[in-house]
Amino acid sequence: MEQRTAAGVEELADAVAETACLLADVQGGRWTDAAVEDVITALETLTEALAEAPHMDAHATLHLFAVRGTLSRLRDHLDGPEQLPPAPAAVRPAPSGTSGRRGLGPGWRGMTVANPRR
Repeated sequence: MEQRTAAGVEELADAVAETACLLADVQGGRWTDAAVEDVITALETLTEALAEAPHMDAHATLHLFAVRGTLSRLRDHLDGPEQLPPAPAAVRPAPSGTSGRRGLGPGWRGMTVANPRR
């Protein structure tokens, strides 16, 4: 990428601002998915470039990275609902030292009722 003077950077920044104003004036639903994606990419690139500017202090850089994170979440949102992997099936460890028999245990013969109602 070519090196620019401060005046050249100002001219480019002015062109970006003018283009942003033109985009803001778009009416009638002429925004395509590709156009939205391109604008998000441009905003991400600009926030990264500003964060690396020599006169940005740590506090300003944190704000720019917050904007970058918000743009990333916006991109994810527009890409559709997040597809979560299916939850793994619950696996129970086999009891150790048992025969695997379950229930009331050996020798159970049922219940007896002392006073059955008839």
